[in-house]
Amino acid sequence: MEPDDNSPTIPEQNAVPPTTQKNVVFPDTNDEAAPWELPAQPAKAPGGGPKLGLGFSIGLIVLGIIIISVVAALSFNKSPSDVAVQATATLTATATTNAITPTATSEPINSNDASALVTQFYSFVSSQQYQNAYYLLSSAQQKQLSEQNFAAQWSQVKQVTIVPNSIQVNIDPSGATATVSLSYQELVAVGGQVEQLEMFNATLNVLYDQGNLRIDQITASNITPTATPTLAPTATPTLAPTATPTLTPTTTPPPNTSPSPTTSPAAAG
Repeated sequence: MEPDDNSPTIPEQNAVPPTTQKNVVFPDTNDEAAPWELPAQPAKAPGGGPKLGLGFSIGLIVLGIIIISVVAALSFNKSPSDVAVQATATLTATATTNAITPTATSEPINSNDASALVTQFYSFVSSQQYQNAYYLLSSAQQKQLSEQNFAAQWSQVKQVTIVPNSIQVNIDPSGATATVSLSYQELVAVGGQVEQLEMFNATLNVLYDQGNLRIDQITASNITPTATPTLAPTATPTLAPTATPTLTPTTTPPPNTSPSPTTSPAAAG
């Protein structure tokens, strides 16, 4: 029977196998699957490929950006925020390297703090705690003077006494530095046994170094008065009295008289 012209046309690849085969699939010698066993093919766009939505394209772009960011972060082994913090810290450290002046965030120097720092310094020296005294010096001073040389400079000093009420603090108008002036006495060992007392005037510069108040420079001058030797009075020699010579009286001889003239007898007659 011929098909009716008004009946739908069934594609050949989707035709139902003849009923005479009883739906039994015989193996093909070319091992190719039967047409009805092939998976359904997706509909193709007129351009020749499947259509991709706009949202899918944007998603791929965002995913690519995320992947690039992750790879860049892993290459530095740090997150972007850590890299920014490190860059800021590096710039700050570079700007303050070897700086002995206070940073912009340092507080102005307080006169009481400056006075206490200097008093503590001489207290450590007086008790032979040279390491503690050395740590109160600025980093610039420690570079110029080793701890061993610092201890050697004070090794002969047995005691340091600050003259009461001699400390004066002058703070720079900017508040960044201060000058501390004072007088002190040293009990110095001479020859290992003899001790003598010496007087000094000192000026110390104080500033903030790496966030800590430190002594940057010390200038001292010896003002010990030189004793004037007392001369023993010179004895005036006593002169022995000169004896007055005794004169021996001389005997005055009698006056020389002429003999009386002899009267001749004839004359007498």
